[in-house]
Amino acid sequence: MIVGSFAYYKARNALIDRTFEQLISVRIEKKNRVEDFLKTTANLLIKLSEHQNTKFVCAQLQTVDTNQWNSFSQLAEVYLHQTKQYQSIVLFSQHKVAKSISLSDSNPCTDAPNQYISPTLVDSIFGQLEHNQLVFIDNFQVPEQKKACFLMATKVETSQTEGVLILFIPIESINNIMSEHHEDINGLGKTGEVYLVGQDRLMRSGSRFQDNAILSTIVKSQGVDQALKGTKSTQIFKDYRNIEVLSSFSPIDWPFAKWVILAEIDVDEAMVPIKQIRNSILFLMVILGLLTLGAVAFIAASIASPIKILKNATEAISHGDYGHEIIPTSNDELGDLTVAFNTMTQTLQQQSVSLEEERKLRLTSLIDGQELERQRLSRELHDSLGQQILAIKMGLENALDATPEQSKRIVNEAINHFSTTTQEIRSISNNLMPSVLSEFGLERAIINLKRDFEKSSNRILDFEMDIQHLQLSKKLETYIFRICQEALNNTLKYAQASKVTIQLLTMNQMLRLEIRDNGNGFKMNESERIKGNGLVNMKERAHLLNGTFSIHSTLGQGTTIQIVIPLVKNKMLYD
Repeated sequence: MIVGSFAYYKARNALIDRTFEQLISVRIEKKNRVEDFLKTTANLLIKLSEHQNTKFVCAQLQTVDTNQWNSFSQLAEVYLHQTKQYQSIVLFSQHKVAKSISLSDSNPCTDAPNQYISPTLVDSIFGQLEHNQLVFIDNFQVPEQKKACFLMATKVETSQTEGVLILFIPIESINNIMSEHHEDINGLGKTGEVYLVGQDRLMRSGSRFQDNAILSTIVKSQGVDQALKGTKSTQIFKDYRNIEVLSSFSPIDWPFAKWVILAEIDVDEAMVPIKQIRNSILFLMVILGLLTLGAVAFIAASIASPIKILKNATEAISHGDYGHEIIPTSNDELGDLTVAFNTMTQTLQQQSVSLEEERKLRLTSLIDGQELERQRLSRELHDSLGQQILAIKMGLENALDATPEQSKRIVNEAINHFSTTTQEIRSISNNLMPSVLSEFGLERAIINLKRDFEKSSNRILDFEMDIQHLQLSKKLETYIFRICQEALNNTLKYAQASKVTIQLLTMNQMLRLEIRDNGNGFKMNESERIKGNGLVNMKERAHLLNGTFSIHSTLGQGTTIQIVIPLVKNKMLYD
C-alpha cells in the first residue's frame, strides 16, 4: 500500500506537471500571437497616420476631391488590407468631418462606420490622445447589431489642423487566434481551451462551451484575479463553468489593453491516465496482497505446526508423561527449540526418577528411623525397665511368705528398685524429648548433651554459641538439637575421634551450625549420594529450615558437617 500510494502520487504529480507544461506552452504561443497582432496593428496604424498623404487628406478632408481620397484609400489598403484582418478605417478631422474606408469585403460594422461614432466618443478619443500615442477600445458595441468591434485610434497632426485615424478591428481577428485547432494543438484534448478576459472580467474571445460568450460571459476565477494583479502562474481551481480545471494564466504584455490570457483543461480529462495507473496499482496490490497472504499463511503454518507439537508435548509433560521425543524437522531456530525441548524432557525424566528414588529413600529413612527407635525403646524397656519391674514383682511375691524382718528387707530393696526404675524412665523420656530444651532453651540443652557425651565417651567436646540476640522458634531449636544429637551419635559410633567441636553462630544474616571431629573420616565424592539414615535425617531437617547441608570428610583427617540457614524472610525461625 505504501509503495503503491507513493507511486500513484508521484505519477499524479508528474502528470500534473506535464499538463501544466503543455498549458504553459499553449498560453505562451497564444499570448505571443495576440501581442504580435496588437503591436503590429498599432505600428501599421501609427505609420499610416504619419504618412504625408494621410496628413494632406486630413487637412483637406472637408474639401478633398475624389482623386485625392482614392489615393489615400489605396495607401490605407497598402498598409492595412494586406493582413485581411481589419474591417474599416475612419478618418476624423478636428472639425468633426469624417470619411471611412472599407477594408473588408464583408463589413459587419456597416459600410459607413463613421455614422456610429458619436461626437462624445470622438472628443474622448481626442482627449486621451493628448497623453497617449494610441487609444484602444475593446468593447465597442455596434448599434443595432449584436456584434462588437475593437477600436484602435491614433492622432494625425498637420500644420493646419489635427485629426484622428480610427481602425475597426473585428473580434474574429482575435478569436481566430485563440480558438485555432483546439483539439490538435499541444494535447488540449476535448476540454482544453485558451481564452482572453478583460479588466471588467468579461471574455474577449470565444468559449468552446458557451455560445456568444464574448463580452457576455463573466469569468471570476482565481486565475483571472491573480493575472489582473500581474501574476503569472499555474493552479488548479474552478473556472467560469464551476468545473475544476488545471490552468496556466498570465497578463497580456501590451500597455493599451489590460487583458489576461488563460489556458485550461478539465481535471477529469487530464487525470484519465493517472486513473488508469491507479486502477493498475490497485489491481497489482490485490494480486500481491493475495500472494503475500498465501505466502504468510504457508510460512505461519510451517512455524505454527511444530509449535503446536511442542505445546501438546508440553501438556503431556505437565501431566507427568515424560516419554515424548519430537523429531526435528528443520535446522532453524525451531529445530534448535525442538532439540532443547528433547533435552529438557530427558532431564525432567531423570530428575523425576531421582526425585522418586530420593522420596523412597526419605520414606525408608523415616520408617527405618521409627523402627530403630521402636527397637531401641523395646530393648531399653525389656533390658532395663522390664528386668527392674520383674525383680520388684518377684521380691514382693517373696515378701508374702517371709518373716517380718525379711519382708522389711524385701520392701526396702523394692523401694531401691523403684528409684532405679524411675531414673531409667526419666533417662528414656529425656532421650525422646529432653525437658531442658523446652524449659531452658537450646544452649542449655546442648550443654547437657555435651556433658552426657563427655561422660559416656571420655572424649572432649568444645561448644561455642553466639545467638543470644535471636528469639528462635521451638521447632528450630528442636531441629538443631536433633542434628547435634545425630551427629554426636555418628561420631560416637564410627569416628573414633578424641575431640569434637560444635559451633552455632550468626554471620551475615545467616545462622551457621558446624560440627567437626578429628576422627577416621571416610571417602566421599561430591557427586556421591549421601547414604545412611542419620545423615539423611540431618540433611532433611536442614532443608526444612530452608538451609543448606554440606559434609566434608577425608580419610585420617576427620569430618566436618556444616549447615547454613538464612535469617532473612524465614518464618521457620520465628514461628
